[in-house]
Amino acid sequence: APHKEGFHFVEWVWGDNGAPATMPASEVTLTPKYEPNVYTFIFDAVDGKFDNGNRTKSYVYEYGQTPSLPDVPTAPGKEFVTWESEDGEWPDTVSQDMTFTAIYNPIEYTITFMDGNTKVGEDFAYYGDQITEDKVPTDYVASKWALINGTVVSFPYTVTDDVTLYAVEGTNVYNIIYKVDGVVYETVPTVYNAKIVPI
Repeated sequence: APHKEGFHFVEWVWGDNGAPATMPASEVTLTPKYEPNVYTFIFDAVDGKFDNGNRTKSYVYEYGQTPSLPDVPTAPGKEFVTWESEDGEWPDTVSQDMTFTAIYNPIEYTITFMDGNTKVGEDFAYYGDQITEDKVPTDYVASKWALINGTVVSFPYTVTDDVTLYAVEGTNVYNIIYKVDGVVYETVPTVYNAKIVPI
């Protein structure tokens, strides 16, 4: 059968019918019937996920159709930039299978140290980095530090977002102790008079 780009041969047809089983007493003109090839576009969010919670999404297109981009995936501590493919640039129309990989930039977070309403220090880190005690402002090494909700943090502190830490007096810190069947499940140091938010 003759080749037709983007299509595959199905059969020879005679008018609206297939090829005759036997030769009639007249000339027979047969023409090829084609169907478009089907291709798959796969999008891999890598470290991220799509809105449905999956890492990948795939779309099936016929040759010549216009492809669509999926929703932007989200990844912890990263900002989506673009889609890249080893199969080539983003096409106007579909002509092959393609796999696209999400490209991200890391987000830099700010850790702010406060004493009351006065900023006494600042540091920067990426998602998953740890803030160690040596990053604490020099004059506050012996202090405890708490989140705005009163929960006292311990060092090293793992960064997952922008965060503000407040200097507190050690004598104003008390423990909330969670027990399950008489066994300590978790201990949360908390600043005096802070609102208790159960874990």
